[in-house]
Amino acid sequence: LAGMGVIYTGLNQALEHDFGLFMSMTYLVMFIALWLIFRHLKLVVATGGVIAVGTIVCLGTYGLMGHRLNMVTVLLPTLVIVLGIADAVHFPAALLAELKETTDRRQALISGLSKILVPCLMTTLTTMVGFLALTTSPMAAIRELGIFAAVGVGSALLACTVLMSVAFLYLKDGLELPKYRGIEPFMGWCARALRQRRQLLVVVVFALVGFSAYGASQLQADTYTLGYLPDDHQVVVDHQTIESQWGHYFPVELIVRPRKSDAIPAAAVLNATEQFEREVSKRQAVSNSLSLARMYRRVLSAQSKNHVAQTPFDDQQIKSVHAQLTQSMGRLEWSPDKPGYDDNIFARLMTPDGSMLRITLIAGMASSSKIAHELDSILELAKDVYGDLATVEAAGYVPLYVQIVEYILQSQRQAFVLALALIFVLMVIWLRSIRLALISVVASALPVGMMLSVMYGLGQSLDIASATIAAIVLGVAIDDTIHFLYHWQRCEESQMNWDQSLDYTYEHAGVPAVITTALLMVGFPVLMLASVKSVFYFGLLTTVAAFAALFCDLFVLPLLLKAWPAKPSTT
Repeated sequence: LAGMGVIYTGLNQALEHDFGLFMSMTYLVMFIALWLIFRHLKLVVATGGVIAVGTIVCLGTYGLMGHRLNMVTVLLPTLVIVLGIADAVHFPAALLAELKETTDRRQALISGLSKILVPCLMTTLTTMVGFLALTTSPMAAIRELGIFAAVGVGSALLACTVLMSVAFLYLKDGLELPKYRGIEPFMGWCARALRQRRQLLVVVVFALVGFSAYGASQLQADTYTLGYLPDDHQVVVDHQTIESQWGHYFPVELIVRPRKSDAIPAAAVLNATEQFEREVSKRQAVSNSLSLARMYRRVLSAQSKNHVAQTPFDDQQIKSVHAQLTQSMGRLEWSPDKPGYDDNIFARLMTPDGSMLRITLIAGMASSSKIAHELDSILELAKDVYGDLATVEAAGYVPLYVQIVEYILQSQRQAFVLALALIFVLMVIWLRSIRLALISVVASALPVGMMLSVMYGLGQSLDIASATIAAIVLGVAIDDTIHFLYHWQRCEESQMNWDQSLDYTYEHAGVPAVITTALLMVGFPVLMLASVKSVFYFGLLTTVAAFAALFCDLFVLPLLLKAWPAKPSTT
């Protein structure tokens, strides 16, 4: 078996396998990571409940609405699990810190929630905005990912608030979170680098901006359905075997619309069809073709022993052959209940009234961008050959396959721009500062550019799965930025200078940022276990983006705040 249906079946089987693997491995990895972070069973169980609620609501709603998993939505469980945990890390530290100020546990809970819930709500909203921006995509699979991932992340925050509060009320007195000995020295090193090597860091940041701008601008959109599967997959092996034995088998359908249509096509149109087929067969990408002209030529060749049938068609020959075939194969009939009229040999090659003729080119499997380039060239050739006799257009699966490239680019551009604009608006409303809002989106957009540049460096193109990646990464990258700016703004309101603000923000937001980034960097690589290549690269690139986002929060954000300080208060 071969063809697009077989390839899609192979992809579906691979995705079903990957889905189960992602669910089990992500839960296992996150459980281990949470135990290392909290070292307390109740907190681990509460956090496990958070991601369980998020995934159950997300996938349950998805299934109840009649959707099926595809190459894009197979990412849902890992995204919801990994991102749902991020906020859960902030809750215990904030609540336990309040317990040191009062012995009343309920009062400590209320006070802690008042401080941590707003920034966590903002991180969830910005992440949801990144997902919901995907609803502007013309591709249904991408829209579904955006909607249901947002549902899952929002549900995880609600569950986090309830379950972490309950767990806090039943924790033992005097409980403290483990000391992360490696993180505090690391934060100290970052602070010293900002103070003592600021100029060098500025040079590095400008270099990264240039690198990001170049790589992102060079990135192309493409998709190759067969290429998503591993080289040793049975579908790929069968494809290679069939091509080696029989040659190309991928059909490219063309519709010819004669200017003057008749049940018996004009000889001039068929002559042009023969000329077009001769010219197009010289291309390496096309190995064969099927058309009404070729069928008529076969009949005339069988009737002519001296091969005079190779001369151009004339109208009398066409009428004669048409009459013979109609008599031997059945009348050409058309009715709504039998649109295929498959009892007649003309059925696959022309409509009853002759208004449309069909040419099927047999081509090799290729990526959508290569087929798009080849198809443009073929249609240009057809225009030159047919002239005023007829128009030629592509039909069938190929135009859809080619259109995917534009859909991918459109999805990436629209979703990223919309997410950027909405996040900026949210930051202005929350921080009440255009300055801090601009700084936040700049610091969060740079990781997206760095990730796209790495993607370009790896020789990858934007495809169906990665069409979502820019908006998603933007929504994720700004999460820790929100916590940094929340504390930094409090420092500015207290009239602290840049050095004091840096130390205070690192102390209160630095450790959680490193921990949440570590969770992302152990959660997203689970996707690299995928048998579908595009999902593998999604996992790799989101891991790179998580590291880039931490770099921007620790270095780029303070540098921007140094370069654009708050105006001194006049009060």
